[in-house]
Amino acid sequence: MKNVMLLAAAVTLLGTVLPALADEAQVKRAFEARHQGVKVEKVTKTQFGGLYEILVGDEIVYTDENADYLFIGRVIDARTRIDLTEQRVEKLTTVPLKWSDLPLDQAVKTVRGDGSRVMAVFSDPHCPACRQLDTALQEVTNATIYTFLYPVIRPELRKHSDAIWCSKDPSQAYFNLSLKAKVPEAAASCATPIDKNLALGRKLRVNSTPTIYFKDGRRVKGARNPEQLSAILDETSR
Repeated sequence: MKNVMLLAAAVTLLGTVLPALADEAQVKRAFEARHQGVKVEKVTKTQFGGLYEILVGDEIVYTDENADYLFIGRVIDARTRIDLTEQRVEKLTTVPLKWSDLPLDQAVKTVRGDGSRVMAVFSDPHCPACRQLDTALQEVTNATIYTFLYPVIRPELRKHSDAIWCSKDPSQAYFNLSLKAKVPEAAASCATPIDKNLALGRKLRVNSTPTIYFKDGRRVKGARNPEQLSAILDETSR
């Protein structure tokens, strides 16, 4: 958001009109020239409206071929209602990950039924969207859920995540806090993996919670309903 605010503040256009640009590299140079201090990660010509997609950090904005105009917002496919901007951000910013590379010993483990289907979640127990996901997970059976405590929404309450880890039953303590706002009674006096989780999340560019990883490496941001979760678990746990 900081990058987009910087761009929005820099929308004042230069007086000269640039000639038509032939490729993404020229658009990148023109865009950065107009918006001093903004580093463009990638430029891609879109299939709609002659716009160019500009990736800045973990966000996408759009410009024309001369970088004369700046468009901030989301492109939605009117036929399918698919958020094309969200799809592209996810594709461009996701760091490839093998399930075997996840340090599962740093996560709270919850087993439902036979535990045959697996998923991992970066979650802040004080995150409203995480609460929606955790509510849905109550209806998901035959799954093992690895919850990486990731206190970024309410970092001032990081001690609650520490206390979850130090509880006798971390899984129960996590869901009690997420779903019932019941703060763990355990003193956060044991060694916890929270700092490692925060470092891992930064490495994987996890910039929102919940962020879910599945066994085939697929990453999903945000809450899903029980049916959607079960469908993805079936696909990815084969």
